[in-house]
Amino acid sequence: MQSRFVPLDLQHWPRREIFHYFTKVTAPVSYTATMRLDVSPMREALRRGGIRFFPSCLYLVTKAIADQPELRLALQEGTLGIWDYLCPQYPVFHPEDTTFTFLWTDYDEDFGIFYRRVLSDQREYGQDHGIFSKKGMPPENSYLHASIPWLAFDAFSFHLSENGEYFAPIVETGKLVRESGREWLPVSLTVNHATADGWHVSRFFEQLQEDICHPNRWLCETTGQRNTDHDTFSTGNFKRLC
Repeated sequence: MQSRFVPLDLQHWPRREIFHYFTKVTAPVSYTATMRLDVSPMREALRRGGIRFFPSCLYLVTKAIADQPELRLALQEGTLGIWDYLCPQYPVFHPEDTTFTFLWTDYDEDFGIFYRRVLSDQREYGQDHGIFSKKGMPPENSYLHASIPWLAFDAFSFHLSENGEYFAPIVETGKLVRESGREWLPVSLTVNHATADGWHVSRFFEQLQEDICHPNRWLCETTGQRNTDHDTFSTGNFKRLC
């Protein structure tokens, strides 16, 4: 699966004047919104299926981005357009020296396929050191999905300097918090105001929370069954989780 870059028809693009204002008239503006999401239904479903949380979270965030064109805008050789989908670039932490290495995984709308890809990439490249793994630089249709599992933050913000032509979203997740029998995950989303407004950010969080609350909708789409020897999925019936 390879993402296509489709140029925009700027003459008929509704955001044309807004984009022009935030890229040509005023200084570039990026902003971050942070929400605490109730991940209890998802956590319970994953526990029953023996499925890892981070790859699942990675899938849902990338899925929410794939469903919203404003979060997939980019410039390619001076041409503004939209990628079919973005793939996540994420840091792998090395506790032995407290450094990290960037790794990326190509997205697929089927959860089982994407989940297998993440685990495979982590097995093959997870011990690599340096800023990028031996898999190489992330593709142009990538976005950053970072995690601070040690910090239950209430607010988080990226500060991008000279970010006028950087339109990919940046997502940060924090430490899971248990309160009153529920599990909460802090999630921040940073966007460029030229391409995304508060309405788009709200839609992102609404869809993400909706998918988290209904894991049967995306877990049932896959056709894999967990293989406990390798923590991957093999051909079988995964609908037992639904």
